[in-house]
Amino acid sequence: MSHLTNYGLSEALLNNLLVYLKDSSARVRHQAVVGFEKTGMPSYATNLEPLLNDSIRQVRIAAARYFTMLNIPMIENTPFDQAQQEYVTALDVNADFAGGQHQIALYHQAKGNIDLAIEANRKSVKFDNYYNQSKMNLAFLLYQTGKIDETETLYLDVIKQEPDFSYAHYMLGLLYHELGNTTKAKQYLLSATTAQPPNENAFYNYSLILQQEGALQEAIDFLNHALVTFPNSERLLYAKLVAELNSEQPDLAKTTLSKLIELSPTNNEYQQLYNNLQTSQ
Repeated sequence: MSHLTNYGLSEALLNNLLVYLKDSSARVRHQAVVGFEKTGMPSYATNLEPLLNDSIRQVRIAAARYFTMLNIPMIENTPFDQAQQEYVTALDVNADFAGGQHQIALYHQAKGNIDLAIEANRKSVKFDNYYNQSKMNLAFLLYQTGKIDETETLYLDVIKQEPDFSYAHYMLGLLYHELGNTTKAKQYLLSATTAQPPNENAFYNYSLILQQEGALQEAIDFLNHALVTFPNSERLLYAKLVAELNSEQPDLAKTTLSKLIELSPTNNEYQQLYNNLQTSQ
């Protein structure tokens, strides 16, 4: 379940995972809650709220973290308040470890306490210079505060230590794109698409740059390659559709629209575009 929920899951598959919130195994219930937190979707709050009263503390803490990380208001909710206190206590207990400081940083970040989050990330990296989760998070927060040079240095350091880590390449590519350095942006976004784990956003952003440069067929070919790994990605399919329409390839666009309609049958825009292509031919 941990590996499965690392990838973008359809609503249907997520709904199928709801049954595991009531599994007899506390480990399964815990991982199910963690999986729903990864989605970043607050729409499952009603399903997860009962786990604030779970008989096992690890599950209660995971449920409290879900509501905290997704900024879901829980006003005058006694089970949440109690589980939240257990969560904070667990953070304090593990504060002497790099991983513990990383979790403290995420907690402060979710609460909007950016300075405290930066401080905790710095402690984490000081405890363990190879704890690159904290370096990545620290770089992201420093970018938000305008410390571009240190942000770049941190991403480059992570790439030096973990050259096959896709997210470091991806974030550095985004940074260079924001700075207007298209050459370096393309270099690191492209390297992100060949690193691990597979990074859908890297494919998407690289294809957008190709389209901005007018390399429409190259963008289409590149997106076809990306869709082998992410066949049900609506974002990648939509980017491919735009390139096909702009390069005046209506037959290919209709095929792509058919897939988009299959994935999102309630999206009237897709159906209207398909009808327009049908009548124009």
